[in-house]
Amino acid sequence: MGKNYFIWASDVSSSTGEGLLARNFIKDLNIKKNKKIIIKTFENIYKIKIKEIDKVKNLKVKTIDKSITHKYIGPLVGIIYSWIYFFKGFKIIYINYLPLWNPLPFVMLPPKSVLGPITGSIFMGKKKFAINIRNIIFPIFYSISSIWIQMRYKKAIFSTNLLRSYFPKNKNYFFNYVITLLRFKKISKNKKFDLIFYYREHKNKNNDNILNILNQLRIEGIKICTIGKKINRRNIKNFGYVSNQKVIKILKQSKASFSSAENLFSIFNIESINHDLNVFFDINLLKYNNPIYTSNLIPIDFKKKGNLQIIKKSLKKSNNTYLNRKYQKRVIILKEQFNQFKKTYFY
Repeated sequence: MGKNYFIWASDVSSSTGEGLLARNFIKDLNIKKNKKIIIKTFENIYKIKIKEIDKVKNLKVKTIDKSITHKYIGPLVGIIYSWIYFFKGFKIIYINYLPLWNPLPFVMLPPKSVLGPITGSIFMGKKKFAINIRNIIFPIFYSISSIWIQMRYKKAIFSTNLLRSYFPKNKNYFFNYVITLLRFKKISKNKKFDLIFYYREHKNKNNDNILNILNQLRIEGIKICTIGKKINRRNIKNFGYVSNQKVIKILKQSKASFSSAENLFSIFNIESINHDLNVFFDINLLKYNNPIYTSNLIPIDFKKKGNLQIIKKSLKKSNNTYLNRKYQKRVIILKEQFNQFKKTYFY
């Protein structure tokens, strides 16, 4: 890569999944850790060393909760700044937001820009309007973006494998980047909470079904805590929007978590697995053939009452099956593949 680096990231907060993904991706760049770089966010500009990325300030709670400007206006601002620094001779690294439904960055970024992990999800909500938007309109934009990516970028990195079907013949693209963030370590067995839920209001997260289950579980005395948006119910401990350090502390005190319906390997789920939590996820995600298996992942049908018994039974067991050898081997292989891939990706 060149001598000067400009990074655009709408979100580098340690309090959001996108921000954490960005931070990890920056650390994976083939840039010397003591080399100063420019990171431009929607609010600030930082001239820091790679190793100092964890010192970047978090977004304010109001910004996290109302992030329309970051998700929809941010990419346009990022494209403009990328061209400004491109003409100044900088190497451009555009990290987020990069959802496949938004073709603008893939079409309009300067030549030879380095892309961060491309994201995208499936839809499992129930509102008719949302179904029309995501199941009819989104695939059209997915297809448009996939054409431009294959025209302009010889290599690309994808956060998960959910978008693989749009790139069936391209072997130069790396999928399941988030799996490389899994860690193998011993976890304390002292648990304060039975369940933790990361609550974000979004039509695509199947929140209604999960909230119904949480309501029944709290009535039966299950110890529940939440991060993110607060749930005003008795016997539920709300921590609100907190830093990643605080999230890790809470996870270490929890037995299990709920996955949102659109993505089995979100950053929150990855961190839950890393801290030996059982993760209850929508059984419909199995049809997407995720290649990584761990017995910490427990499929349930959120619409069936019988799953309350499955959840309660699981909570009574200790999590001794974390990262079995077969699973560890798959993760290690994927990490080795990524290490080889990134040697040429960042040039």
